[in-house]
Amino acid sequence: MASVKIIETSVASGNTGGDMYDSPNGTYIKALALNTDWEYFDTQTVDGQIWYDLGGDQWISEIYAAPNINDLEVRSGTAKVADFTTATVYYSPNGSENTQDNPTPLPENSEWLITKPQLTAKAQFGLM
Repeated sequence: MASVKIIETSVASGNTGGDMYDSPNGTYIKALALNTDWEYFDTQTVDGQIWYDLGGDQWISEIYAAPNINDLEVRSGTAKVADFTTATVYYSPNGSENTQDNPTPLPENSEWLITKPQLTAKAQFGLM
């Protein structure tokens, strides 16, 4: 099962966690604590934003959560993007999102050659 880590906090939570909703862009339920891991069962993209289905009408946005490094299978110099998720392309580790050269995320189940592994909060790799 794939999981996400809470990586960002909200002002509404008093900067203690990421906001959870009853549906994508729905009603606020509560905040999930920063740096905690949560399994998710599916994703939906709404208005260009990825939402993770935590089950039982509980959803969290990619604004507050990122797929765990365990969700990228690293084998023989390749990285495979896990089921139910996509991978965003950045200019550099912890840099800004590359929306000009590659405007779409890497699709689920796609495989990429690793050229420069970088262990960061969002599990980033130099890919070919």
